[in-house]
Amino acid sequence: MSSIESHLMDGEAVLHRARLHPIVLSFCASYVACALASAAVSFYLRSAWPVLFGALPLAMCVPAWLDYRCSEFAVTERRLIVKRGWLTTRTNEALLTKLGTIGVEQGLLGRALGFGCVYVKGPGGAQEVLESIADPILFSRAIQGQMVRLEQKPAPKAAGSLQPPFPVPETLDAARFNVQVLTA
Repeated sequence: MSSIESHLMDGEAVLHRARLHPIVLSFCASYVACALASAAVSFYLRSAWPVLFGALPLAMCVPAWLDYRCSEFAVTERRLIVKRGWLTTRTNEALLTKLGTIGVEQGLLGRALGFGCVYVKGPGGAQEVLESIADPILFSRAIQGQMVRLEQKPAPKAAGSLQPPFPVPETLDAARFNVQVLTA
Protein backbone atom coordinates (compact mmCIF):
# COMPACT_ATOMS: atom_id res chain seq x y z
CA MET A 1 0.00 0.00 0.00
CA SER A 2 1.40 3.39 -0.96
CA SER A 3 1.27 6.29 1.44
CA ILE A 4 -1.35 8.03 -0.72
CA GLU A 5 -3.92 5.43 0.42
CA SER A 6 -3.27 6.37 4.03
CA HIS A 7 -4.36 9.94 3.24
CA LEU A 8 -7.68 9.03 1.62
CA MET A 9 -10.95 9.96 3.29
CA ASP A 10 -13.86 7.53 3.65
CA GLY A 11 -15.37 6.70 0.27
CA GLU A 12 -12.59 8.47 -1.66
CA ALA A 13 -10.77 6.72 -4.49
CA VAL A 14 -7.66 7.56 -6.50
CA LEU A 15 -8.51 8.42 -10.11
CA HIS A 16 -5.03 9.08 -11.49
CA ARG A 17 -1.46 8.62 -10.26
CA ALA A 18 1.77 10.19 -11.45
CA ARG A 19 5.41 9.63 -10.59
CA LEU A 20 8.68 11.37 -11.18
CA HIS A 21 10.28 10.73 -14.56
CA PRO A 22 13.51 8.67 -14.51
CA ILE A 23 15.29 11.74 -15.91
CA VAL A 24 15.85 12.79 -12.27
CA LEU A 25 18.41 9.96 -12.15
CA SER A 26 20.25 11.10 -15.30
CA PHE A 27 23.12 12.82 -13.47
CA CYS A 28 23.84 9.48 -11.80
CA ALA A 29 25.10 8.19 -15.15
CA SER A 30 28.17 10.45 -14.89
CA TYR A 31 28.71 9.28 -11.31
CA VAL A 32 28.53 5.65 -12.40
CA ALA A 33 31.06 6.41 -15.16
CA CYS A 34 33.40 7.88 -12.52
CA ALA A 35 32.94 4.82 -10.33
CA LEU A 36 33.72 2.47 -13.22
CA ALA A 37 36.80 4.51 -14.17
CA SER A 38 38.08 4.43 -10.60
CA ALA A 39 37.45 0.65 -10.47
CA ALA A 40 39.53 0.24 -13.63
CA VAL A 41 42.32 2.37 -12.15
CA SER A 42 42.11 0.36 -8.95
CA PHE A 43 42.44 -2.89 -10.88
CA TYR A 44 45.37 -1.51 -12.89
CA LEU A 45 47.21 -0.14 -9.84
CA ARG A 46 46.20 -3.04 -7.58
CA SER A 47 45.16 -0.59 -4.89
CA ALA A 48 41.91 -0.13 -2.99
CA TRP A 49 42.08 3.68 -2.77
CA PRO A 50 40.55 4.41 -6.19
CA VAL A 51 37.67 2.09 -5.38
CA LEU A 52 36.95 4.07 -2.24
CA PHE A 53 36.92 7.29 -4.29
CA GLY A 54 34.62 5.59 -6.78
CA ALA A 55 32.17 4.61 -4.07
CA LEU A 56 31.66 8.26 -3.12
CA PRO A 57 29.97 9.22 -6.44
CA LEU A 58 27.72 6.16 -6.18
CA ALA A 59 26.69 7.22 -2.67
CA MET A 60 25.68 10.59 -4.11
CA CYS A 61 23.09 8.81 -6.28
CA VAL A 62 21.19 7.46 -3.27
CA PRO A 63 19.25 10.67 -2.44
CA ALA A 64 18.11 11.06 -6.06
CA TRP A 65 17.01 7.44 -6.20
CA LEU A 66 15.10 7.79 -2.90
CA ASP A 67 13.38 10.95 -4.18
CA TYR A 68 12.43 9.09 -7.36
CA ARG A 69 11.05 6.09 -5.46
CA CYS A 70 9.28 7.96 -2.65
CA SER A 71 7.54 10.78 -4.53
CA GLU A 72 3.86 10.25 -5.30
CA PHE A 73 1.24 12.43 -6.95
CA ALA A 74 -2.46 11.54 -7.09
CA VAL A 75 -5.79 12.97 -8.19
CA THR A 76 -8.71 11.68 -6.16
CA GLU A 77 -12.41 12.34 -6.52
CA ARG A 78 -12.08 15.46 -4.34
CA ARG A 79 -8.40 16.32 -3.84
CA LEU A 80 -4.94 16.63 -5.29
CA ILE A 81 -2.39 14.86 -3.07
CA VAL A 82 1.38 15.43 -3.42
CA LYS A 83 3.75 13.38 -1.25
CA ARG A 84 7.52 13.79 -1.34
CA GLY A 85 10.36 12.58 0.84
CA TRP A 86 11.54 9.49 2.64
CA LEU A 87 12.71 10.17 6.19
CA THR A 88 11.04 13.57 6.39
CA THR A 89 7.95 13.57 4.24
CA ARG A 90 6.07 16.57 2.94
CA THR A 91 2.45 16.00 1.96
CA ASN A 92 0.33 18.70 0.35
CA GLU A 93 -3.37 18.14 -0.09
CA ALA A 94 -5.65 20.58 -1.92
CA LEU A 95 -9.36 20.41 -2.60
CA LEU A 96 -9.96 20.40 -6.33
CA THR A 97 -12.82 22.89 -5.92
CA LYS A 98 -10.36 25.42 -4.43
CA LEU A 99 -7.65 25.14 -7.09
CA GLY A 100 -7.12 27.90 -9.62
CA THR A 101 -5.10 27.55 -12.79
CA ILE A 102 -3.14 24.51 -13.88
CA GLY A 103 -0.13 24.99 -16.14
CA VAL A 104 2.33 22.67 -17.85
CA GLU A 105 5.85 23.54 -18.94
CA GLN A 106 7.87 21.23 -21.16
CA GLY A 107 11.11 22.03 -22.91
CA LEU A 108 12.28 20.37 -26.10
CA LEU A 109 13.97 17.52 -24.24
CA GLY A 110 10.94 17.17 -21.96
CA ARG A 111 8.58 16.84 -24.92
CA ALA A 112 10.85 14.28 -26.55
CA LEU A 113 11.26 12.17 -23.40
CA GLY A 114 7.84 12.77 -21.82
CA PHE A 115 8.52 14.82 -18.68
CA GLY A 116 7.90 18.35 -17.52
CA CYS A 117 6.65 20.66 -14.76
CA VAL A 118 3.06 21.06 -13.63
CA TYR A 119 2.15 24.37 -11.97
CA VAL A 120 -0.88 24.33 -9.69
CA LYS A 121 -2.14 27.65 -8.35
CA GLY A 122 -4.01 27.19 -5.10
CA PRO A 123 -6.13 29.40 -2.90
CA GLY A 124 -4.58 32.71 -1.92
CA GLY A 125 -2.23 32.67 -4.91
CA ALA A 126 0.05 29.95 -3.51
CA GLN A 127 1.70 27.99 -6.31
CA GLU A 128 2.89 24.40 -6.13
CA VAL A 129 5.51 23.38 -8.70
CA LEU A 130 5.65 19.67 -9.47
CA GLU A 131 8.96 19.24 -11.30
CA SER A 132 10.05 16.35 -13.52
CA ILE A 133 6.62 14.70 -13.63
CA ALA A 134 6.28 11.81 -16.07
CA ASP A 135 3.62 12.68 -18.70
CA PRO A 136 2.65 16.07 -17.23
CA ILE A 137 -0.05 16.78 -19.83
CA LEU A 138 -1.96 13.63 -18.88
CA PHE A 139 -1.66 14.54 -15.19
CA SER A 140 -2.94 18.09 -15.73
CA ARG A 141 -5.83 16.77 -17.83
CA ALA A 142 -6.77 14.41 -15.00
CA ILE A 143 -6.80 17.33 -12.55
CA GLN A 144 -8.79 19.59 -14.85
CA GLY A 145 -11.22 16.85 -15.85
CA GLN A 146 -12.07 16.08 -12.24
CA MET A 147 -12.40 19.81 -11.48
CA VAL A 148 -14.98 20.12 -14.29
CA ARG A 149 -16.87 17.04 -13.04
CA LEU A 150 -17.02 18.52 -9.54
CA GLU A 151 -18.36 21.83 -10.88
CA GLN A 152 -21.15 20.02 -12.72
CA LYS A 153 -22.31 18.03 -9.67
CA PRO A 154 -25.00 19.68 -7.55
CA ALA A 155 -23.82 20.61 -4.09
CA PRO A 156 -25.01 18.22 -1.36
CA LYS A 157 -27.56 19.64 1.06
CA ALA A 158 -26.45 20.38 4.58
CA ALA A 159 -27.30 17.75 7.16
CA GLY A 160 -29.41 20.07 9.33
CA SER A 161 -31.48 21.70 6.58
CA LEU A 162 -34.83 19.95 6.41
CA GLN A 163 -37.34 21.14 3.84
CA PRO A 164 -41.04 21.09 4.75
CA PRO A 165 -43.29 18.95 2.52
CA PHE A 166 -45.41 21.99 1.57
CA PRO A 167 -44.42 25.30 -0.03
CA VAL A 168 -43.71 28.12 2.39
CA PRO A 169 -44.43 31.68 1.21
CA GLU A 170 -41.57 34.15 1.37
CA THR A 171 -43.65 36.77 3.21
CA LEU A 172 -46.64 36.15 5.39
CA ASP A 173 -49.61 38.43 4.90
CA ALA A 174 -51.28 38.98 8.31
CA ALA A 175 -54.70 39.79 6.81
CA ARG A 176 -54.73 36.73 4.60
CA PHE A 177 -54.09 34.34 7.48
CA ASN A 178 -56.48 36.17 9.85
CA VAL A 179 -53.70 36.86 12.34
CA GLN A 180 -53.69 39.84 14.63
CA VAL A 181 -50.37 41.68 14.58
CA LEU A 182 -49.42 43.18 17.90
CA THR A 183 -47.18 46.20 17.92
CA ALA A 184 -45.65 47.77 20.96
